[in-house]
Amino acid sequence: MTQTPVNREQGTGNRERTQRVPPVSGLSKASSSGFTLLGVLIGALFIVLVSTGLVFTAQRTGRVATATKERLISTLLAREGVELVRAIRDNNWLATPRCPAVGACTIFWRGQTSGPGALCNGTFRIDADALELLPASAGSEETRLALDGTAYRHGSGTPTTYRRWVTIESPEEGCGTPSIFSLGSIPAPQPPQPLTVRVVVAWDDNPDASCAPGRQCVELREDLHPWMNFR
Repeated sequence: MTQTPVNREQGTGNRERTQRVPPVSGLSKASSSGFTLLGVLIGALFIVLVSTGLVFTAQRTGRVATATKERLISTLLAREGVELVRAIRDNNWLATPRCPAVGACTIFWRGQTSGPGALCNGTFRIDADALELLPASAGSEETRLALDGTAYRHGSGTPTTYRRWVTIESPEEGCGTPSIFSLGSIPAPQPPQPLTVRVVVAWDDNPDASCAPGRQCVELREDLHPWMNFR
């Protein structure tokens, strides 16, 4: 049992006067309660700060992952566009009869003025299941790709945010104009010029066919040359 200290003072008649001293334990409890409340507040503030940081980091990571996925898909779609144009060029060459051993060889390696093999100057859309360049204006909804199963194509399917433009550029007239190649000692009147394929895939709301700075887009360029090894 804790005994409370007392002060004893001598009074008159040798009688003692007792004065009780208040315990100091009460002050200790109040001070302890104050420090405990402060600790709770600091702990709560720390938890809020950590939670906010985790949420911000998760959101930022999610945005980065989404942007990376969109850019990867757009790059693959742009590469597909280039390869589809290359396939048309190859088919035009393979459809050409065998050139003679000596003399001039006329080849419509850019196709006719229209049809599946035409590689005319301009802006187009193309799909793997059709393999034909179809005219497409910059702001047309026809340039929007849809997801049909596991393939992206124009037309039926679930609409996506991706748009694709295929632009053919060349100093020559292009489609419908044959290229004449020389075999043996006969010189060619004019060597054929390569064509430039420019494919833009965008996943923003801008309907423009150019990949300007600040846009969410991917652009691939490649020069396609006429074959020089005759069959």
